[in-house]
Parts: sequence; C-alpha cells; structure tokens
Amino acid sequence: MTDRRPGFVPGLLLLFVPVVACLVLVLEALTDLPMPGCGEDGGCAAAAASAWGRLPGLGWPVSHLGLAWFGMLLESWWFTGGRFVGPLRWLLRLGGVASLVWSGAMIANGWFCPFCAAAHAANLLFLVLVETGKLGGLPANVRPPKQSLVRAFASFASLTVILAVFQWSHDRRVAERDAEELAQSTAAVKEASHAAGAGGDGPPPLTGRHRLGPEVAPLRLVVFADYQCPDCRTLDGELQRLVESRSDLSLSVRHFPQCRDCNRRFRASGKNPHKNACWAARAAEAAGRVGGTDAFWAMHRWLFAREGAFDERILDGGLAELDLPRDEFLKVMKGRATLGEVERDIEQALALGIRGTPFVFLNGVEFRGWQVPGALTRAVEEVAATNPPARGPEADRPPRGLAKSVADWRAEPRRTLPPDLVEWSLAGGGTSTTSGAPDADGAGSAGAVVTVTLFGDYREPSTPELDRRLRAAVAARPDTRYVFRHYPFDGGCNPHYPKVAFGGSCLSARVAEAAGIVGGADGFWALHDALMARPVGPGSTAPTEPELLELARGLGLDADALASALATGAADAAVRDDCEAGKRLALPSIPALYIDGQLVPRWKEGDGVPEHLLDLARADAGG
Repeated sequence: MTDRRPGFVPGLLLLFVPVVACLVLVLEALTDLPMPGCGEDGGCAAAAASAWGRLPGLGWPVSHLGLAWFGMLLESWWFTGGRFVGPLRWLLRLGGVASLVWSGAMIANGWFCPFCAAAHAANLLFLVLVETGKLGGLPANVRPPKQSLVRAFASFASLTVILAVFQWSHDRRVAERDAEELAQSTAAVKEASHAAGAGGDGPPPLTGRHRLGPEVAPLRLVVFADYQCPDCRTLDGELQRLVESRSDLSLSVRHFPQCRDCNRRFRASGKNPHKNACWAARAAEAAGRVGGTDAFWAMHRWLFAREGAFDERILDGGLAELDLPRDEFLKVMKGRATLGEVERDIEQALALGIRGTPFVFLNGVEFRGWQVPGALTRAVEEVAATNPPARGPEADRPPRGLAKSVADWRAEPRRTLPPDLVEWSLAGGGTSTTSGAPDADGAGSAGAVVTVTLFGDYREPSTPELDRRLRAAVAARPDTRYVFRHYPFDGGCNPHYPKVAFGGSCLSARVAEAAGIVGGADGFWALHDALMARPVGPGSTAPTEPELLELARGLGLDADALASALATGAADAAVRDDCEAGKRLALPSIPALYIDGQLVPRWKEGDGVPEHLLDLARADAGG
C-alpha cells in the first residue's frame, strides 16, 4: 500500500459514514426488516418507494449502487494511502454531483431519511475537503499511484455483482412467496364464487356507495383505498382497465385513509403518513353527493392523478375542470356527512382485518397477492373461466370477528422466536420458572405442547388486559406455557423505538428483571403482577424508582438488593435482549402475541380470540 498522507484517517472515517448508512438501507431492502430510524411512514420508505429510490430498468434499490460506489471510494482511499488525484478526483466529483441531485430530490419531496442524509452529507464534506487540499492530493514531485482507476472500477464492478446476486436471490424468494399467496387466494375466490350465497343474517354485505358496472355480476370487486397510497394508485390503473374491458365485472371503492385526522388507528399510533388522505376521501364523497356517481369517479381519478395532494388553489382548478359548483362542494366536503361516510368505511375495514391499502375483495373474499404485476387481472380471468353465477352484493359477506381472527392467524408463517437471555415463563397450572433453556429444570414447559409468547410494555394500556387473559387461559390448560418478554415503547432502553410513548416503560421493565434477579421466578412474577395492576393510559403518572422499590418491598422483596441489581446492568441487558428479539421479528405493534410461533394479528376482534386460538394450537399439536 502507498505511504499514507496526514489526512488519511479523517478521510477514512468520513468515507465510513456513507458506507455504513448505505449498508443499513441495503440490509433493510434484502431482509424486509425495519432498521432503526426507518419506518413504513418515514422518509426512508417514501424515498425508496419513489422513482428516485430504484434503478431504472432493473428496479433494484439505489442504496445498492450507493454501497458499491462508496465501497469503491473507501477501498481506493485505503490502497492509495489517502491520495485522490487525476481520474479518482473526477470520480469523486461525479459522486458529489449525484449527492447534490439526490439531496435536492429529498428536499423537494419532503423526505427525511437519516441514512440518506448522512451518506450525502459525508460525501459532500469529503469532496470539499479534498478539493480544498485538506485531504488527499500529492506533493508536486510525486506521481499518482499506478492502476488506481483500474482497481477502482474493479472494486465497483465486483461489489455491484455481489449485491446483484443477493438482490436476485431476495427477489426470487419474494416472487415465490407472492406466487403461493396468489394461488391460494385465487383458489379461495373460485370456491366462494360457486358456494351458496350467504344472504340472511350475519355480517353486512360488502359493497360501495358508488359502483362501476352492473349491480348483479359474476365478478364483484370492492377495494379499500387511500388516495395518497402509491400501491393504490398503481392498482387503480389495473382496476379501471378491467372495468372497461369486462361487462361482467363491477367495482366499488371504499376509503381507508392512513391519516389521523379521521382514522382512529392512526390517532392511537401517533403516526400520520398521508397527511391529506382524509380530505381526499371526503372530496371524493362530496363529489358523489353533489354530482352523483359519475362525479365521484371523475373526482376519484383526479385525486389519484395528483396522488391525493391538493391545496385550495389546486382544488378550485379541479372543481372547474370537473364542472362541480365550488361553494356547494366545499360546504358538503367540510360537512359532517362526508366525514361520517369515511369513518364508517374505516370501521368496516378494521372489522374485516385490514393490514394496509389497497385492501382488495373479489366476490367477497380477501384477495392477497395483488402486488404481483397483473395478478388481479389473471385472477379475474381464472375465476371467470369457471362461469360463476351472477350475484348481487348481498352474496358477499366476508368473515369478521372470531372467524376472521382465526383465518388471519392461520395465514401467518410459523417462526422460531429468538432465544431469550433470561426467560420468565409460567407453565399450565401456574408454576413459574426461569432459565436460558426453558426445560432445564423440568418445571417450566415439561408436558407443554403449546407456548404462548407476549411482547409487551407495562405502561401500554392493552398489555395488562391481554396479560391477564393469557395467564388465566394458560392456568386452565396444563399442556401450555406462557412467556412474557419486554418491548418498551421508550427510547431510554429500546434503541428501535427512539421516542417515549409511555413514560416509565423502561424503568418498569428493568425493575421487573431486577426482581427476578433478587427473588427468582416468584419475585419476577410477583412484581410483574403488581406492575400490571398499576394505572396506565391518559391521566396516569409515570412511576419513579423509589415508588417501584417501595412496591417491591411491600411484596416481600429486598429493596436494597433490588437497587443493587439495577445498578449492575444485568437487568438492562435482559431488557435490551428482548428489544433485539422484537426488532428481529419486526413486531407490527404492542402487545404482540405469538401462539406456537405464529403471530396473532387480531386478538381483540371477536369474543375469546386468544383463548380460542390457544385451543386450536393445542388440537394441532395433539394436546
């Protein structure tokens, strides 16, 4: 390697920043696991889903190109000893131009991706320091290193090929999974299309207020959509082509705006990914009320063409374009009736178990696999080939409540949960135990055929309710086992949740672990019960350490020993281990319930869902 220049180490550190940032984004793309600082409603996801986030023609994430590029610069810096001159300087300048262009796109679109920002900022700073002579360069009497450009291109090409292979493998796995889901979904639609019509009592029919196509049809599509959802916009193009080409198909659209202004799910989560989606949905409903079905669909297409984003000036232009009376339209759009219609759609979608938009139903059956290009068209053609009878919306009554919860749980993949550093479990009948290997002492899961695992937060309102129900269910079933793991919504101990949603979450989890250290399994579960009994939710105050130590003393635990245990870091390590496990599982929400490794997406919908699923798992296991 060439002798190193004085600025070698600072340059090396600067180049490490974009390499690490791009590596995080590449890992997220290849593993489908959320990385710290990213989220489904964040700038990373928005940038990745845009045209700026994919390589034209290949469709691969731009982060792959970034990792190969910055990896090339890092390797060149290392092997030249910190000398960027000649062709390498021009490569660096080219990368600087790219960083400026991508940074401008991020600013223009309002995306804030911390990893993208860090990569581009470090790259531009590195360029400035090299150009000003603070880093790199050569004395006048020293020639540039030979073969540096060849080595750079070889490095870039090899990294690109390696990442391409990984991406190809990932895309193949995703394609196989989507194809299987699509086949299962299409088969379910075929079966339902020829089954006896539901009618009568039971769930209400699934249809929309405005329909394209005949009311009675062999093929009936109902879609819950969000006008600011990119996938909804893409699918809507396919839907419109289907309606235009088939006289035996009807289409209705319902609303599920991912916006806290009208959607209680997003109010509860604090997320607001699509800030204008509620007003967009109300605009579509207002058009339908003012101008009828034709006006609804005209506004529907106008909204999708603008990705659901508009201000007063743009809306005025749209109303003139669609020939809708401005004053009457605005009065109706801002009125309670349109909000009520959107909220009713949201409630129906929640009752049906919506996970995201678009949420598609074909002949009353949830259609999964729509993300495969052309999948819905192929499914419609396959179902039509079976000559299903023409029916009205009264035939489409998707299951909800307990039946929907069971179906969703059955559809979840069975996963091996990450091992627990210190496992706290209760066997059927109420026996408590702890160990790194649950069966080590024979007291925990001996004879258990089903394991129930709950990731929870002592300060989150739903966790205590679910914990009580699971404890009671396991106590009544001797062949089961209950495991509690921590996932505090508090950045003080959970690096994968940087905010503080519930004050005192980290402290409560640490004190519970410390109680286990001091008092064993009995000590943990005693304090666990006491923490679950404390007030949570609005109006409750976050506990302090003295309060929790006094609570432990009242349970017969040595408060001084517990304080010492808190100071050793062992309790912190146990909580962090659970948080890492939750991150690896990509927990969708808290509390997160797993029954024999299968996530329970909907434990509140319907009576006795956790208990019923527990019995189904026991039956499956021969219990």
